[in-house]
Amino acid sequence: MSRNYILAIDEGSYSTKAALIDRSGVLKAQAGKKFSHIYPQAGWHEIDPMDLWDRTMDAVNQVMADTGVRPPQIASIGISNQRGTFVVWEKAGGNPVANAIFWGDTRGAAFVDKLAVQDADQLLKEKTGASLNPFYSGSKLGWLLDNIPDSRARAEKGELLFGTIESWLIWRLSGGKIHISDFSNAQITLLFNVHTMDWDPELLSLFQVPRAMLPDLKSGSEVYGYTAADLFAGELIPIAGAAGDQTAALFGHRCYARGTAKCSYGTSCVPLMFIGDEMKGAETGSVTVVYDLEGCMKFGMGISTGGGGDVLQWLRDEMGLIDDFAQTEQLANNAGDHRDVFLVPAFSGLGGPHWDATARGAIVGITRDTTRAMLVRAALDSIAFRVKDGVSEICRRSQISSGGLFVDGGASQNDYLMQFQADILGMTIYRPQQTEVASLGGAYLAGLATKFITADDLNRPVEVERVFEPHMAASERQMLYQRWLAAVERSKGWVN
Repeated sequence: MSRNYILAIDEGSYSTKAALIDRSGVLKAQAGKKFSHIYPQAGWHEIDPMDLWDRTMDAVNQVMADTGVRPPQIASIGISNQRGTFVVWEKAGGNPVANAIFWGDTRGAAFVDKLAVQDADQLLKEKTGASLNPFYSGSKLGWLLDNIPDSRARAEKGELLFGTIESWLIWRLSGGKIHISDFSNAQITLLFNVHTMDWDPELLSLFQVPRAMLPDLKSGSEVYGYTAADLFAGELIPIAGAAGDQTAALFGHRCYARGTAKCSYGTSCVPLMFIGDEMKGAETGSVTVVYDLEGCMKFGMGISTGGGGDVLQWLRDEMGLIDDFAQTEQLANNAGDHRDVFLVPAFSGLGGPHWDATARGAIVGITRDTTRAMLVRAALDSIAFRVKDGVSEICRRSQISSGGLFVDGGASQNDYLMQFQADILGMTIYRPQQTEVASLGGAYLAGLATKFITADDLNRPVEVERVFEPHMAASERQMLYQRWLAAVERSKGWVN
């Protein structure tokens, strides 16, 4: 039986997807499953690791059942994942010692504030390429070790293992034989040195994290090992690709040329630009390890804005202003010409480039005439404004101009949002035929490692479904953006 497919697992913030990609690089089928979220108290956000694992295998089994694809037809497995969420589990037996702490959880903020007073931010930028902030897992890992009984002592003895989501899934897929992390995921733990490409002893000491619990480091494209025999009817399938979701999406968009950029419109938005094989600007705190191609490490520059589709979920689930996301486009188009309502979705603080964990959501400009449609439009606009925040900062720091932005993710299907994004950026937006590009990126990495595909296969242009050109006058663009920045300032410093 020919091995004609790569199985791609894309572990998002609120659901897990399993997809089958064929030799032509086309996503043939996909299945998705939602997993539960837990909110123990204000600012805390968790996921049950076993529920996440179970939903992952449910999605895998469903896509194979739907297509009739059998395990001997799978050439390899590639994984893309939400980067900031992490799990700590027992080396013997694999039981999690606590729920996974979600990337948006803010319980590391106090530790981050303590390090900020010690002027540790610049050290972290220079060593990790990332900024000091509570969205990354290092500060929250320290919190877990201090607050789960005996966990620090057990971690120091090597009895507990730490991993971001790809580490957890690979460990489970291999039956507990493989404990690894790829460079793109390791970087945003704030424990990884982008110059040495290894865990950094000074940073481990700073965050009080035992080295014994950390995974081995690997590139994003190599055979890490094989699946456990009991998972795929005795078939041992190579696990051969792993990357954080933003890195995987950049690869899925085939952004290999300097200055090419993408933005994934998921729960959060992270614009990311490919800057090449020379790392520059680590001290800015916005450099991202992207992937290892042909033995050479490649770098990007990205900004984790923290603003994205979660504002639409809030409109639907908490406010009841919409029944489904598809309604937002028509409501926004019917909101009228007057645009003076601004919504800042700082639900758990502001991400880059503002970086204020004490900020909270704000709506400004409301009058008695403000309508439901205006609020919905302001929510959509906020996503585009946050992306502009990030893209502007990336171009400023990298001193590279980008001629356009490739987009993906659920909200990228909203034509109103994409047109406003083009207008407020003054930049062309390219929406590809296949928008599940994180899955494609994970599959491409696994395919390269197992010779399922070649680098030449990935040099073909991406098929574009629609192009959005900017039409807004420069004066209007500047005025609206200045009003947005004024609204952002009003949201800052709310939490004492």
